[in-house]
Amino acid sequence: MTAPAVRGFTVMKHLTALGAITGAAALALTGCGDQTPKKVTPSVSGTVKAPLYDELPASVRQAGVVKVGSDMLYPPMEFVRNGKPVGVDPDLADVMGRELGVRFEFANSAFDTLLTGLRAKH
Repeated sequence: MTAPAVRGFTVMKHLTALGAITGAAALALTGCGDQTPKKVTPSVSGTVKAPLYDELPASVRQAGVVKVGSDMLYPPMEFVRNGKPVGVDPDLADVMGRELGVRFEFANSAFDTLLTGLRAKH
């Protein structure tokens, strides 16, 4: 082997090690946040723990629920498992619900009926 080839191999070996260390550090730091789900609901005394609750329309605050119509046939975004909606969209709705102080309720419906139902205020 020539000297430049040996130097190139040494540099690649060091870059590979640096990449492995960086990747391991990133994975280790990923688990450092608080991942505990928190239930946030308006309290009985009238004070609200949810930071965006006051920004909601009065009708939504009074109902305490946001109804979502969705065609749940598209894993991993939204689909039905054991009779419950699961996937990215229901997970995001849970997070938004904690921030808004309301819960999201999903209704499975065919796509072509969603706009008609919305126009009919369903």
